[in-house]
Amino acid sequence: MLIKNQVYIFSFAAAIVATACGGKPPVNTTYKGPPLATLRGQLTDSKGLPIDGPVRLAVAWYTGITQKDLPKAIVTQDVVYQGSFPINFTVELPDLPPAEALSAFSENGQTGNTAFGVVIAYQDVNGDGTLDVIPPGGKPIDKILGASGLMTDAIVADQYAVIYSDTALAAVGTQPTLPKGYNLLKYSNASNGSDIVPFNTPINIDLSGDPSLNFIVCDEAFANNSPPNSPFCGLVFRPTPARTILLDRSSQGADLGVRNFADISLRDADGKVITGAGVVVNGRTLPFVNGEYVFEGTELLLHSGANDVSVSAPGEARQDYTVMIPNAFTIASPAADAQEKSGVAFGVEWSASPPDDLYVVQLHSLDGSGATNNLLANDPLITDGGNSVQIAPAAYTGRATLTVEAERVTYAADGTQLIGSLRTSETILFVP
Repeated sequence: MLIKNQVYIFSFAAAIVATACGGKPPVNTTYKGPPLATLRGQLTDSKGLPIDGPVRLAVAWYTGITQKDLPKAIVTQDVVYQGSFPINFTVELPDLPPAEALSAFSENGQTGNTAFGVVIAYQDVNGDGTLDVIPPGGKPIDKILGASGLMTDAIVADQYAVIYSDTALAAVGTQPTLPKGYNLLKYSNASNGSDIVPFNTPINIDLSGDPSLNFIVCDEAFANNSPPNSPFCGLVFRPTPARTILLDRSSQGADLGVRNFADISLRDADGKVITGAGVVVNGRTLPFVNGEYVFEGTELLLHSGANDVSVSAPGEARQDYTVMIPNAFTIASPAADAQEKSGVAFGVEWSASPPDDLYVVQLHSLDGSGATNNLLANDPLITDGGNSVQIAPAAYTGRATLTVEAERVTYAADGTQLIGSLRTSETILFVP
């Protein structure tokens, strides 16, 4: 059945074996030939979620090597799980990923076709035997209970995904070396790292039943390139991290100097702002202004590499954090003060920075009053370690500021979001 964005829902008989610790074995077990890859893990219920009815597994396949788009194919398994949790499972993949999930990969002289898959535990609410994508304007159809991996800021624990490549690929950016065939990827927002691990590595899928899990099959959210806290598909999402530390160092061109900006947001479990905390960044105490602990100025405070932050909230022990700001880079093209034709697409290229950074490119007009307007319909986001992009600005004549921001996002062990960014800007001129 064809869904928007070429999403295909169909059944695929993969062999799954499961044993329940004190519970009943799964039903409808089947086997289909020798597997090309085997996933092993455990379904857990750490929150004691009441689970009425059987639990099914599906593999959602996304094009490429990330979850950047809605899954192009959802492969549902013909085994259901019932009984007491935890339940051990083995998922055997006897076939290649569906053709619809493969996408061309071409970077640094390497070419191939890749797909990215995650295992999803769900309940088939409408009884159609498959995990349903949420259509535009719709609400969740089935109930997702847990998943092996999610590309969301809300998740901190280790996550797992299956990456398939039809050819061996050397490491590029944040992507590790990929041997030909199936690979098991382990990644974590806590460490901001990823590795290929053996297929006998146990995968834990905790059945939290968090409604935000439905994001991974939400058509509108992917179509709008939105984060998982966006109001689509009638979902209730996880809150943003209670504590966020943002350190931003901006080079505004040779004649404008360097701007340092620190913003530390502290909230308690109820979402109330924490006042009276001692917040120190690289030895400097930050004042509390309008609900945040902030610093902004041109004097040297932040630097590329490790920056030390300590937070002493009332009634709590001091917490120390390290925020990594990307290394300095320059915009290679276009050159500063270069002329570009109004409304005509052009390329932006910058010097290399560490491959684990992501980049955002922005373009704003400059008029005599200092007011700015965004000249791009969408600010390009580059997450694969690349250092160039083609942009198509709106029709405009006059001076504009081109900005490239490198950003590194990690998570501390206590869930605090740590953001280090470095941006560089230059002025260009648009002519008729």
